[in-house]
Amino acid sequence: MASDSSNESGWYGAPWVRFGVPYRNLSETDPTLNKVLVPHWAKMGGLEYKTLSGNEHAWCSLFIDWSMTQAGHKGTGNAMASSWRTWGNKGDYWFGAVLGIRHASGGGHVTFFLYWVDKAKHLAACMGGNQGNHLNVTCYNLSGNHSGQDEVVNGPRWPAGVDSGKEVSKDDVLKAHPELRVGAGAGSTT
Repeated sequence: MASDSSNESGWYGAPWVRFGVPYRNLSETDPTLNKVLVPHWAKMGGLEYKTLSGNEHAWCSLFIDWSMTQAGHKGTGNAMASSWRTWGNKGDYWFGAVLGIRHASGGGHVTFFLYWVDKAKHLAACMGGNQGNHLNVTCYNLSGNHSGQDEVVNGPRWPAGVDSGKEVSKDDVLKAHPELRVGAGAGSTT
């Protein structure tokens, strides 16, 4: 299914990113965020959770799947973050690319890559759900588990059948979308 191309130009070919922006910085206990995301659980293997909060409710994959669906793309339909590691096609660190992450601690996560905060140091701004129990923009160190940091598994992923994305500089992203600053709304200046 094709995405809505009328708004794609302002989102660097990744219109799925825009769907999370109105909810950024909301906590997993926020009723508005729950009202939007919780109904999508049923579409992901018939899960019947009533809330995002709780340790057994890892909802990072839910958010990515919901965003992709909103943009007219097929997600994984799976609540496991690791399901995104083989989804779509391997891409590059393009704005909106899906990153399947393995934490140094061994846990998994999935998030949208936005821009490099510091490419040489592998510091990336990423928007996702269940990042500190919020939907937000967070800085991840993607240096890899060999250095005790997060590791992107199987490369950044991009929806099948969608033209290649664009690597966009931090300055260009923040000029167009200041709300995508790491910690925006929480006093950060990164």
